[in-house]
Amino acid sequence: MAGPTTIDWGDGSPVEDGPEQGSASHPYTQDGPQSATVCDAADPSACTTVEFTIPFPVEEPSVTAEPDPDDSTGRTVLITLAGFPADGAVTVDWDDGTTAETVPAGTTTATHAYASGVEGEQTITATSATDATKTASTTFTPTPEPEPEPTVTAAPDESDATGRTVEITLDGFPADGAVSVDWGDGTAAEELPAGTTTGTHAYAEGVEGEQTITATSVTDGTKTASATFTPTPPAAAPTATAEPDAGDPMTASLSWEDFPPDTTSVAVDWGDGTGPEAGLATADGAGTASHSYAAGTVDTEQTITVTSEQDDTQVASATFTPTAGAAALRSVARKRK
Repeated sequence: MAGPTTIDWGDGSPVEDGPEQGSASHPYTQDGPQSATVCDAADPSACTTVEFTIPFPVEEPSVTAEPDPDDSTGRTVLITLAGFPADGAVTVDWDDGTTAETVPAGTTTATHAYASGVEGEQTITATSATDATKTASTTFTPTPEPEPEPTVTAAPDESDATGRTVEITLDGFPADGAVSVDWGDGTAAEELPAGTTTGTHAYAEGVEGEQTITATSVTDGTKTASATFTPTPPAAAPTATAEPDAGDPMTASLSWEDFPPDTTSVAVDWGDGTGPEAGLATADGAGTASHSYAAGTVDTEQTITVTSEQDDTQVASATFTPTAGAAALRSVARKRK
């Protein structure tokens, strides 16, 4: 063609005047097959049509993140994938140190729950398993976990065999503040230093029954917890009883009880100078024995002492006054003549 031209770009836009020679350009707003017709401005029947295709723009991969509506804690993320090759899987790195997850080909969504302790913004990266250049990332911040409620637990202190010392364990209290502990027995509250997680307390003799232990943060009075502890009642003190033998008032029938369960034998001092009688059998803390006092020689109150041979701090005593019968007294009198 020689001379001015007209160009119909084929997309409904107005026909434009074209150059006599050279090139021209036109922005298309739609993709797909197009045709442009160039005509001689002086002879509209002299035209040339060119067919071509405007390519669809390549969709860049993307990933978006939002809280999973099925998890009210706000610690599960729901991601949506777009623009990744449909015929390949997608690998997702959740940024929390867990192993990357492979999302099957064609999948457009996935969820992930962040474990306890994972806090702050997490960068989620999705990468095509078949084309590593196809990658996208986004961020998600799990809802912070609520601060744990403080707790206190109480158990017998293993170093005290009496069971009257409690050991407490504190958890969830502010680490930068002391904790005040009321042991429930009327003693002054004890202040445990900041960072302390355990404490012990020995209950005095006379403190019986369940004790309520209350621990309170010194820096935040709303942080408080309690537990209960029952000190073991003190063991009953050993006792002994002496009575006259039914057939001989000069013979003491002795019984003892409430010695510790591990007592297997006792020694008895009958109080009359005859010396302790050792090795007397004891079972379940109890036993019996008898002793005949010499008529005419022993006639005053005798103190009988029973001592555990396994623990000489375990002692019981009783008194007994031998009483000679009439026949025994006449016999003693004849011997004295």
